[in-house]
Amino acid sequence: MDYPIGFVRWTEKRNFEAILDLMADGKIDIEPLITHRFSFDDALTGYRAIDEPGAMGILLEYGKAKNADADNGNENSEHLTEREIAERPTTLMNQSSTLAGPATTLGVAFVGAGGFTTRMLLPLMPKSHVRLKTIVSSTGVSAAYAGKKFGFEAVESDSNRIWSDEDINAVFITTPHNSHAGLVCDALSAGKHVFVEKPLALTHDQLDAVAAEIDQHPEQLLMIGFNRRFSPHTQQLKKWLAATPGPKSIVITINAGAIPASHWTQDVEVGGGRINGEACHLIDLARYLADSSIRDATVNTMKGGDGRLGDCVSINLSFVDGSISTVHYLANGSKDFPKERIEVFAGGKVAVCNNFRTSY
Repeated sequence: MDYPIGFVRWTEKRNFEAILDLMADGKIDIEPLITHRFSFDDALTGYRAIDEPGAMGILLEYGKAKNADADNGNENSEHLTEREIAERPTTLMNQSSTLAGPATTLGVAFVGAGGFTTRMLLPLMPKSHVRLKTIVSSTGVSAAYAGKKFGFEAVESDSNRIWSDEDINAVFITTPHNSHAGLVCDALSAGKHVFVEKPLALTHDQLDAVAAEIDQHPEQLLMIGFNRRFSPHTQQLKKWLAATPGPKSIVITINAGAIPASHWTQDVEVGGGRINGEACHLIDLARYLADSSIRDATVNTMKGGDGRLGDCVSINLSFVDGSISTVHYLANGSKDFPKERIEVFAGGKVAVCNNFRTSY
């Protein structure tokens, strides 16, 4: 709804409509404003170019081959908080598609139709050549919207209806954290491959239940949405460490920023809190870089003031091979500092990665 024109003559909506009309009529020449052009497949590179000196108009072109300007900026990866999560389902689908047979079209279902699903995961599905069978949400409203937008064959409000569908081979679970373990068990029991957003579980009992289900269905693939280990920057760190024998010291600093206590992720029963729900990404990354099992873990939590919500902590990890890691997950820092910073000390050298955009 818009403000009545008698109260506000030029709202943002009316400004936008007027500019689009003038552009359509050729009355505004925007060509001098365009400094970069990218195919839509390179949209993320285009968004990175926003920070370049002199960037003004960045044009995304649909239906064309990759065609970036010569000055389109560096090729470093964007911040991977969302991007790499979205990349992982492709791997799951390729693996399970192989299991299903080369001539089989993989049928997928989504349980959860929130913003993360519609913005990050579903736009990747056409590239994966899968059959979008069913999407589920608790009320059915968000599923109906996503189902129509992305071309699902069916929309449901009850996840139980997808377990018996033999045309569904893989299930994506992107619901609130407290429902993950139960839905994973249901999907595995029904013979489906599973991609589940992190965390896999919020309690030891939930984790034990998933482990028991996996033991009963070893042929099923289960992938958790940990993503930092798949960043190109992480892969380069991994190659460097492979040539640097001996234990490592890994320092990961997360400048997470504050979110209100009313947010669902802060609810211990629903979201598990930010450490269970988000810091698990960095624990997985530390373990991946150390290339060793965790032997011991301790946590120091800041109390009172900025630490009253329990989302300012230092997690100390020691590994079987002698490596150590400290994960600082902090909600009380400045936005001017990198959101995610990784420092690895090994072999007389130090490697640093900031925001998965730059490494040195």
